[in-house]
Amino acid sequence: MELIAKVSGESREQVRRYIRLTYLIPELLKFVDDTVLYDKISILTLGITTAVELSYLSKEEQKLLLFAIEYDKITPNYAQALKIRKLSEKNKLNYDVLKKY
Repeated sequence: MELIAKVSGESREQVRRYIRLTYLIPELLKFVDDTVLYDKISILTLGITTAVELSYLSKEEQKLLLFAIEYDKITPNYAQALKIRKLSEKNKLNYDVLKKY
């Protein structure tokens, strides 16, 4: 990772974040890509650090989150992603809980 960071000009932590993003389902990763590539006002966005937190959710939980995002047309912010991850770690994440965020 150190070598990749040096060659790419990114920090070691940023390289770690990029690698962690590979744990996202493709539909959530697209929100991250769109955030970087397009107008952030007209589309749903998902920042890298927020996405990293969500990458720790199981694939099933990520699909549930995607459903909630598509239904409500809003993505979680970083603080919400932290809470969602903690709920996941306690096996307390479900759609009813996601509706609160």
